[in-house]
Amino acid sequence: MSLDGVSERRAVRLLVQQARGDRLAVETARDHFVGLLAEDREPTVQRALHYVEAALAYGDGHHAWDESSPRRFSLWPISTQ
Repeated sequence: MSLDGVSERRAVRLLVQQARGDRLAVETARDHFVGLLAEDREPTVQRALHYVEAALAYGDGHHAWDESSPRRFSLWPISTQ
């Protein structure tokens, strides 16, 4: 997940670019790494989780997520009928 010779800031931007506007994919990756941490406290998993959480924060702050994606279930209207 990390690249030799690449700064953390650039690595986070690359993660957001690779997600191509799909925040749910990044959230799923975060959930995966949280599950791995629950099983075993390995430094590489902690580092990967750090990058994914930083990518979520960066993407939120820079409006990088595709607002029109059908996977944005949190934006679907909730019916009271």
